[in-house]
Order: sequence, then C-alpha cells, then structure tokens
Amino acid sequence: MEYVVTIDAVNINTSSPKTFYFSGGVGFTSSPSSSPANTFFDPRLNRPYESRRDMFDKSTTYGAVSTGVGEITLNNTDGFLDSFCTDYAINGRDVKVYVSENWSNNFPADYTLVGKVKAVLAQSNDKAVTVSLKDKMKDLDKPLLQSKYLGNNLLPFGTEGVEDDLKESRKPRVYGRVMNISPYFVNTARLIFQVSDKPCAVTALYSRGVGWASDGNYAAFADLQNDALEPAQSKYKVYSGSEGTYIRLGSVPAGTLTCDAETSEQRASELVKAIALDGGIPIDDISNSDFAAMSAYAYPCGVWVTEETTTVQAMSIVASAIGAYFSFDRFGVLRIGRLELPTTATLSLYEDQYMAFDLMSTSDADDGIPAKTLTLLYAKNYTPQTDLDDTAASTRSSFAKIEYRKAVVNSASAAALYANAPEMELQTSLINYVDAAFEAARRIELLQHKRVYSATVRIAPEMFPQADIGECVKIYHSRWGLSNGKVLRVIGMTYNFFLHEITFRLWG
Repeated sequence: MEYVVTIDAVNINTSSPKTFYFSGGVGFTSSPSSSPANTFFDPRLNRPYESRRDMFDKSTTYGAVSTGVGEITLNNTDGFLDSFCTDYAINGRDVKVYVSENWSNNFPADYTLVGKVKAVLAQSNDKAVTVSLKDKMKDLDKPLLQSKYLGNNLLPFGTEGVEDDLKESRKPRVYGRVMNISPYFVNTARLIFQVSDKPCAVTALYSRGVGWASDGNYAAFADLQNDALEPAQSKYKVYSGSEGTYIRLGSVPAGTLTCDAETSEQRASELVKAIALDGGIPIDDISNSDFAAMSAYAYPCGVWVTEETTTVQAMSIVASAIGAYFSFDRFGVLRIGRLELPTTATLSLYEDQYMAFDLMSTSDADDGIPAKTLTLLYAKNYTPQTDLDDTAASTRSSFAKIEYRKAVVNSASAAALYANAPEMELQTSLINYVDAAFEAARRIELLQHKRVYSATVRIAPEMFPQADIGECVKIYHSRWGLSNGKVLRVIGMTYNFFLHEITFRLWG
C-alpha cells in the first residue's frame, strides 16, 4: 500500500502559495504526464492520518454528527522541514491523502483520493514534524449570529438598544416557523421590538397571552420611527426587510410580550442548508442533490437562534425534525441523509477479510435494549409563561404554560420481550402533532431488534467509492446467524492508514 499526502501552504514572507508533496517508501518523481509533472514526492511520511466519521455519536441512531481526525507525522531528523514550520502558514488550508494498491509515479491517475481535511498547525521536535488536522465540522462550531447590537440609541431614535441593555448582545434570527418567542426590546421610547435580523413574517402577537390585532406593515425601515405612522392603541405594525424584522406597538403591553413568526422556507433540509450557508460554508461545498432529495420530507419546523448558539447546534435542532444526519464527506462536501432500513448493498464483506469482527448494541436506550415507548417533543414554546391574563383564550393559555407538546408511541413487542425496556424521549423542531406522531412511529420501528456490528478489514482503494456513510454493505460470517449474509447500513467508518485498516460500523 502506497500513500501520498499533499499540504497546501502560503509563504509568510512573500504570500506565495506552495504545495508540499510527501510519500511513504522511498519516494518518487512524478511522471511527465502527471499533475504536477516531474515533481519530487519526498519520502518523509512516517504516519498517515487516522480519521473517524459517524452518522451519529457513540453507535446511536439519532443525535449529533460525530467526526474526528488526527495528525500526520513527517520525518525531520535532518532538519530539512524546519522551514516548513517557520516560513509557511498552513492553518485552514487543504491536506489531501491518497492511496494506491501498488507503487506508481503516475499521480494522481493511479491513486485514490481518500481524505481531504484542513491543517491546524505544524509542530516539530528534532526528529519529526507533526501536522495536526481538523474536520470541516469544526468550522461550524462557532456562534452562528455575528451581528451585535451597538447600544448607541439616542432616544427616541435608534434600533440598537442602549449601553445598559442590549449592547454587545447578538441579534436574533428566525429559521422556519417558531412560536411564542420574546422579541428583543430595541427602542424603549417608541416601543420597537426586533424579531429577527433577517426577513420573516410575524403571524401573531400576544401580551400576557392575549392576542393583539395587526395595524398593517411598514413599507420602509425608516417608517418604523415615523411617529405619524404609529400603530393604533393595542395594535402593532411590522417591518420586514434586509435590515431585519421589527414590531412597533401602539401602546405599552400589559406584561410579557411574545409573538409567532415564520420564514417562507420551513422544510428541515433546506433550513439546514440555509444555516450552513449563513455559517460560512460555500455553496460549492454542499451536496445539492442530497439536500434536494431530503426536501421531500416537508414537515414544517423551525428554530429561533439567539446569543451563543453555534451553527452546528442550530443545524442539529432543525435536522431533529426528520431524524436527519449531516456531515462532511471525505472530500469536504456537506452531505445530509437520514437513517433508513438497509436496502441494496454496494459492497460485500466475507469472513476471510475480517481482521476483527464484533457484535455490538446501539446506545439509543439503556443497555441497548429496544424502547417500549418513544416520545417526540414538538411545537416548542420559546417563552413558557406564568403571567397569563385571565382573558387569554383557553387554548392559548394551555399552550403558553408548557415548553413542548408530546407525541407518544408504544411498542407492545418490546414491552413483552424485555422486562426493563426503557421509555425514550427526544426533542424535535417539529410543529404539528400529525408529523410528530408519524415520525415517532417511524423511529420506534427502527429501534426494534436492530444491532450494530463492527467489521475491520484491510484497506483496498476500490472500497472507498463503494461504501460510505449511509450506504449498504452485505456481511457474511459463520456466526451470529450471518452465514447467508445480511445487508446492513454503514453508520460509521474509521480509516487507520498507518495500520492499513478500515473499520465499518454497520447497523440493521
């Protein structure tokens, strides 16, 4: 097995880009027809990196994306790579790993690209250079909201709050449909509140649970502060545009002010995509086909993003509506899908290929035992209230008191088979009961009698295009009832290029 690693860099002094080429073995000079041609691949590669990608964390079938990469070690006993550490910037730049079954100087035609990650830092001792790496998911682990209130209102003018209230707070944002949120009080003199820093529709407004009537919409942002256009008593007007979405009241509310709001797009997959774009992921790094396919699951959902919520947290909240996973593939492209029962296998694995094989259990429930009850929480109330007015409608009063509604499904078979079958509860961003009930029934079925297997095999370059997260693999083994083969879905993979191994985590 032959490996090649390329590392992009920029010279600190000249700002000139440069790509470093490293190999294992004795090294080689690329052929005249290669790209790059006639280039020396320095045989300094001590340890190719190890990476792990999981559909979900810790063998579960729901939850946050889990990814991880390690480091690459390069021989530097002669000090030749000292300048690589001191004179070049590699942070955030591409590192690519290629593998070939046999030695070849025909690059990249005879090599398979098996990983594309980002460099973090190059460190060195007197023997080796260690290049630490990160998965692109780390780029999403930062606050999504970048716009902050200036706190510079000169009352009665302004929509930025004052120094003593909103200064340096992050401006909120609506994705999809959200209910009973508490808009930010951005101008206390003119009773102006902000719902989102992007356009959306305000569908209802409440003071202590009592609905207020709309007095129309403002045509321009400047109209918000035009006192001649002030709403009537106990009514409100809305402005929604590139500056954001704001509400102005015609009178002081009697207590807690809340509203319902929504964007035109409410499908989970499209909201995940929108959040990723807002979080800085380029459109070319997103699998449009994946997101288009998942948009068929069109249950209304949403999230109201405030303060320090990270991009990946917001994406995960929305993805919970349809039980979706999302991650960057080995080429650095953002993918999305959801766990489904295994179908047609793209790869078969046999007993003589296994270096290790384990039967595991999922961690979805206690001790891996199937759940007898699954509760999906839906229709989040962002402002649970105790100060509701006596005149509030009974339905509104009931809704506003609790944070979530519940859709509950039961498995009679799990309850009968397992004395200690647990009861599971999962939060979602779904809005409607019928959607939550349907999803709960779908998911509890996935949880019944499903196993996780771990199969470690020797790396073969042809495996990479045949099996990836979400694909199906058929496994054969003389034990555990697998002699006739069983089709399973890939929910995780670990690539250990130092030991030339792939470990598949397979579910079904």
